[in-house]
Amino acid sequence: MKTPPPCCPQSLIQDDVDLRDTRRHCDKGNLRVKPRQGTAVFWYNYLPDGQGWVGDVDDYSLHGGCLVTRGTKWIANNWINVDPSRARQALFQQEMARLAREGGADSQPEWALDRAYRDARVEL
Repeated sequence: MKTPPPCCPQSLIQDDVDLRDTRRHCDKGNLRVKPRQGTAVFWYNYLPDGQGWVGDVDDYSLHGGCLVTRGTKWIANNWINVDPSRARQALFQQEMARLAREGGADSQPEWALDRAYRDARVEL
């Protein structure tokens, strides 16, 4: 499995091929990352606003996963959501800090787990 981020906005359509359909056109992406055990890929989907907060969506972060041609595909998404309101972002960060202090350093509280996908994997 390869992950092709990103597709440049000015070149999303090339020779009548819609590069936003990353599953069908995985081999045409501008960047392809071949998986290697023990590694991860990380990127930001938003641009900074210049004041330390989340700004506009980064059009260059469009990405998708290629189809598996052999072996097993493992995926571990970690979504980090940020509210567009600075006041709510600050309150959220304060609340997370409070919950972390109450739970201790080794604690993983119930609110931090995504039970639906915790042990998900697909054999192909």
